[in-house]
Amino acid sequence: MKKIILDFIQELLISDRIPYHFVSFPCADWDWFDFGLRSKILGLENLSLKMNGHLADLAENTLYHYVDLFQCNYSILKLPDNFALEDTFPGSRTPEGQTAPSGNFLVMGPVLFESFYGKHFDDLFRQLELPPQLMESLRNHYQNIPLLPFSSHYEGLMAVIANYIFEKKPYQIIFKSKGDLENLRHHYGGISRVPEQPFLNIQYIEQRYHAENLVITAVTHGNEALAMDSVRKLADLGIPPRLANNLRDKKDLTITLNTLMRKAAEQAGVHPIHIDSFSNQCIQQIEQLGSVEQCRTFQRKLALGYCRLIKKYNVKGYSLPVQKAVTYITSDLSADLSLKALSGRLNVTSSYLSSLFRKEIGMTLTDYVNQQRIAHARHLLADTHFPIKSIALQCGIPDLNYFVRMFKRTVGVTPKVYRDTAADSRQTELFSGSNIKEMPGSRKRAGSI
Repeated sequence: MKKIILDFIQELLISDRIPYHFVSFPCADWDWFDFGLRSKILGLENLSLKMNGHLADLAENTLYHYVDLFQCNYSILKLPDNFALEDTFPGSRTPEGQTAPSGNFLVMGPVLFESFYGKHFDDLFRQLELPPQLMESLRNHYQNIPLLPFSSHYEGLMAVIANYIFEKKPYQIIFKSKGDLENLRHHYGGISRVPEQPFLNIQYIEQRYHAENLVITAVTHGNEALAMDSVRKLADLGIPPRLANNLRDKKDLTITLNTLMRKAAEQAGVHPIHIDSFSNQCIQQIEQLGSVEQCRTFQRKLALGYCRLIKKYNVKGYSLPVQKAVTYITSDLSADLSLKALSGRLNVTSSYLSSLFRKEIGMTLTDYVNQQRIAHARHLLADTHFPIKSIALQCGIPDLNYFVRMFKRTVGVTPKVYRDTAADSRQTELFSGSNIKEMPGSRKRAGSI
């Protein structure tokens, strides 16, 4: 009866062109597992040892579904003890000299659920970070793997097989990510072993860390052009793919860049309150990105945004009292920012803070506060629909008439006229240069490289 069931399973798999093998554990030869990809093309050593070790951890009464780094799909289940494989059974593989197998398995696959050719193949090859000399070999390899257009059909077929094997008793179905098969490859940092270049992985890791350091240096100095170019080079190197979802990998790289630039901004002397606010906005936008190309574009905007954040909020070259005063001013323009209030908060005399502020910033504290308030008012007028009275309050000027007079004296037109003319032409995105205005003297302190 068991032989009839196994024959029936064979017919099902053959009719759907699904590769399969009945395996007696431990198995001495695993080159067939992936049509020789790992052992013949990638040069992986000790594949049998690694695969046997993997099978040893599989539970009974369980159907495992895998997708590996190459988007190939496999299914494996351990046969019950009463399904003993005969030496003459087609497809069974028993190590030479073994008389009492310690376990029997049915291994199905590899199969593909989507075709890989043209740009699709090029994108996958780039994600895998494989050496260029392996491209044609891998391209030819994909032509030999059966293509099943519907994963649901494949999973349904596997369920039918599991029902027969486990005699319709309860069993588990476990979906494993490609990370669970990584131990089948000599894999580190996204680079497979190439016999002619045994240390290629070390070179790749060194290149990636060097590229990350270039990004940090460029952003720390506020060098917009160099920062965007460094980000592009790092993105071209990529990061080792972790998931089958290419978009998720690119989003993760973008989040990594955001983290690097957060630290660069902190090194440049930007207070964490400004970094955190900007970073949180960026994370929200990253999660809304809908394509790989959008991720790449956003990565360059990210570099531009952090450079301009540094130019606006960099206080590293100032004395500690001025640093704190500037941080208080720029973090809450609606607060009491008078000389008396700030000097009291900083525990220094008003005359001392006034003198220090004028010397280092190049203007009086009152003029600086008014400059920041008007700059923020211009942003709100152009980018929001808040009433002018509400904008005045947000900028710390509760007297509407006084706000209008101050605005006209500084900008040259009333707030209403400014809104009517600026709203049509003003860039409203987060990274707009008009949204992030440099502090007096900040360009000099940010430096250039």
